[in-house]
Amino acid sequence: MPSRRSAFVALLTVVPILAAPAANAGSVEIEFDLTNSTLTMLNGILTLPPDGTITAATARVTVPAASLSAPLSGVAQVSSLVLSGTLNGTVGGAVLLTGGFSGNQVGGGAGVLSGGLANLALGSLSLDLNGIVNCFGGQCPALGTFPISATNWLTVLTGLDSFGVGDLATPGAGTLTGVLPMNLAGNSVVVSLIGQEVSRIFVPEPGTGSLLGLAVLGLLGARAARGRAR
Repeated sequence: MPSRRSAFVALLTVVPILAAPAANAGSVEIEFDLTNSTLTMLNGILTLPPDGTITAATARVTVPAASLSAPLSGVAQVSSLVLSGTLNGTVGGAVLLTGGFSGNQVGGGAGVLSGGLANLALGSLSLDLNGIVNCFGGQCPALGTFPISATNWLTVLTGLDSFGVGDLATPGAGTLTGVLPMNLAGNSVVVSLIGQEVSRIFVPEPGTGSLLGLAVLGLLGARAARGRAR
């Protein structure tokens, strides 16, 4: 009789664990492809495309979530932002501008996802910029000082409240838009982000796995107790 009572107690221990609410159970990490973005530089003289190609552009956005399809408002983060491209454009048929660039996020990009899941405001975003722009033609001096070269040019962007997000509740349909005004070796660069979700994963909060482990142990204990009662 005591063994049956032990089994009953074990089951009572397991049930609340399994029935715990799923709200605020973790986060969703969404990967975005940003290769459809555009970049302008030299005060609009160059625009990529068509004056070149954005060869790689990705970013990860992490938001709180109850499940894969249930993102929640609150503290969010932008990470792993990468941009790179090549330049190949002409101005009035008189000059040729060539080169390349790359930008990699440095550190974390803490932000807040709005209650309507439509806006992502960032406090700051740091980018390590590298690139070179060469100019060929007699009119080059009128456009600037060339070559424009930057190596490990750290740009810190602040007050980024223009990131728009959409369809986050539908796996595979999320979108990300925003504007990044940057500075490359004293020259203005503006990146207009256009992102489409390519993948997402759900990351349970720390401790969820432990709870599940306790539940399994409880069930095993209940089964063993029943076996001894026979």
